[in-house]
Amino acid sequence: MLRHGLFLLIAPLLHAQEALPPDVIFMRNGDRRPGRIMDFDERIVRLQIAPIPGQLAASVTIPRNAVVSVQFGAESTWERMQQATPAPQLNELGAFWAEQERFTILPKSPAAAIGIRYGDLLLRSQTPDHALKAQAIAERLEKEAWDSSDRALAKQIRLRAMVATGRSKEAVGEALLLAKESEDPEILIEAKFILAQAAEADLRKLEEENPRWQEDLLVRPERQRLVNEALDLYLYPYLFFGSDTATASRGLWGAVGIYRFIHEAPHALESARDVMAFYPSTPFAQSAHEYVASLPPEITNQDNEKDAQTQP
Repeated sequence: MLRHGLFLLIAPLLHAQEALPPDVIFMRNGDRRPGRIMDFDERIVRLQIAPIPGQLAASVTIPRNAVVSVQFGAESTWERMQQATPAPQLNELGAFWAEQERFTILPKSPAAAIGIRYGDLLLRSQTPDHALKAQAIAERLEKEAWDSSDRALAKQIRLRAMVATGRSKEAVGEALLLAKESEDPEILIEAKFILAQAAEADLRKLEEENPRWQEDLLVRPERQRLVNEALDLYLYPYLFFGSDTATASRGLWGAVGIYRFIHEAPHALESARDVMAFYPSTPFAQSAHEYVASLPPEITNQDNEKDAQTQP
């Protein structure tokens, strides 16, 4: 399974500090100091110690060079959240990110993974303000995330956000370079997804600017090229990495969107049914169910695949 498993469903948020297990600082002298990390810089770590009943909470300042490693209490909560359903609301995950974002530079912190997931949800909401927020988070993580794989994922979020905010040409340039230089399937899949979104954005813009495109001999070929390009790119993970549930279902649902935009309801129906059949546990399956339920009987009663098999 590719690392896009990060984008699997996660549970309702337990973001209150008291709900999190304590952080544990491991000292060079062998001591373990449990508590809650309240602040840090390049010199010190300030740790809030769990209060003794009847007393106020106390804090201690620990030199950074005396710290070997940190076990973050949020890590166990984050692991549980990734395995459960239903998915959180944006405000829930946003609150969790707000609590953890200051720890992105500390090794073993789950903060970057939380920020990446939050950025993905912001982009899925398909609102300009959320896309700008996702881009800002991604830009920060590209600079600060302690793990190189998280920095790579943050770059992908940033490029998707650029497409969503109308900066497709800039994003396409970087995505093309990623696709050309990388042999990593995960990076290639994400690069193609970014290019698919850019092609879809160009397609929608072309029709908006050319409402009578059917009558324009110069526009029609470009429109068809963009349709074909978007479909090929969206369907790439489904066709070649179908066992990667998260990316294959995402791309297949992207193809549904293209078919719906060009008013090819039978093809959209067929692709939506594939989402429901092969990826029933994904968020896109629920969207597919809702779409199919909205179609009139004369469309849903069609079965193109069955009809093709029975033709002489």
